[in-house]
Amino acid sequence: MENKTSITGVLGFKPSVADILAYMIENTDSDHTSTEVAAGVGIGKGTARLVLSQLNALGVVRITRTLSKMNLYAVNNESKIAMLLVELFNAIKDEPGTEEEEIDESGAGGDDEEKDEL
Repeated sequence: MENKTSITGVLGFKPSVADILAYMIENTDSDHTSTEVAAGVGIGKGTARLVLSQLNALGVVRITRTLSKMNLYAVNNESKIAMLLVELFNAIKDEPGTEEEEIDESGAGGDDEEKDEL
C-alpha cells in the first residue's frame, strides 16, 4: 500500500509530483531542500531533485536561495499556475470524501462495510 494525496487522482499526476506539490503547498512556512522534500514525501532524493527542477522550469516553484550547492525551493507566489494549483489543492482538501487515504495498489480489498451490507 502506498499513501497518495487526493490531488493525484484529480490531476492525474504521477504520485511523486502530486505528493511534492502537496508537501510544498502544506509547508509554505519556509523554503526546502530536495532532501527535506524527499524525506517529507517518502521518495528518493534523486526523484525529488528531478521533480523540483521540472516544477522550477514550469515556474510552479522557485529557487529561493542556494546553500553549499543545495538549492532551496518554495511555491512561486508570483506564478498564476502555482496559485491556481494552491487554490485547487485547498479546494480538494476541503471537499468531503477526498481525505488522504491508503490505496491498495493490488486492486484487492475494498470497503469492508460495503461487503457486510450486501
